[in-house]
Amino acid sequence: SIANLLALGIPAKAICAVTFTNKAAAEMRERVAGLVHDRTAVRQLTLGTFHALGLQILQTERKALGMPRGFAIYDQSDQLGAVREAMRALHDGDRRYDVKALLTRISLAKNAFIGPGDYLPNPADDYDVQAAQVYPRYQELMRSCAAFDFDDLIVEPVRLFERDAEVARRWAERFRFVMVDEFQDTNAAQLRLVKHLVAD
Repeated sequence: SIANLLALGIPAKAICAVTFTNKAAAEMRERVAGLVHDRTAVRQLTLGTFHALGLQILQTERKALGMPRGFAIYDQSDQLGAVREAMRALHDGDRRYDVKALLTRISLAKNAFIGPGDYLPNPADDYDVQAAQVYPRYQELMRSCAAFDFDDLIVEPVRLFERDAEVARRWAERFRFVMVDEFQDTNAAQLRLVKHLVAD
């Protein structure tokens, strides 16, 4: 456990613990704080959700991302607005498609590391064909606003690590211990992120 590692003299900064929800992360921090009486060590731990960890990586590596001034994070309503705007640009306001359903397709593609240019729709599926048209425009809109969405918080750190060996090495060296709560529930993108953090 984290408390045992700290008791063994492992520096708090070398420990990373991730979980899936803010509630679980808060409970984990509370448990650690109850066992470890060094408040500074508890503060220095990297302990939070996968998305919080991804955000920390992206904020730290703004220059490597080409976003030195920082960026915004789009919540679901921002994302739905961007999908609507992309649809308006493409179809002058065609309302036949459910915006949430299109966003779900884009989200699934992102988590499978399928970029806008690599999305191959099923021609027999109208929603898939529509998502393939909306996805590139949606991504352009976000980047023009220097914004990431929730999926990007996992996917973009992985993409960054895979194109910049120096950044990847820095993060792999930073954490000596990486713990994942409910590891069996990680999806492919989360697992890929963890593998980079524990790389030799």
